[in-house]
Amino acid sequence: MTRDEIREKLADIIRKETAYRGDVTDEMRLIEDIGADSLQLMAIVTSAESSFKVTISDEALFEIQRVGDAVDVIEAGLAASPA
Repeated sequence: MTRDEIREKLADIIRKETAYRGDVTDEMRLIEDIGADSLQLMAIVTSAESSFKVTISDEALFEIQRVGDAVDVIEAGLAASPA
């Protein structure tokens, strides 16, 4: 799965879990730009784990500030998963 495909799938999850309906870019901050609250962030993470079949560690979770950070974590999880 390419980085763009990951971002688009994640953008769909973000739009489903929040009121945000615009374009989603790597630079966007999940709280400040998208307007996600803590419960929505957890819903995004849970949905992403399920959708991408990855596990996001607590350490990685605390590093996620922007959409691009989430894409990086998902990309690493996919690379670590058995094919």
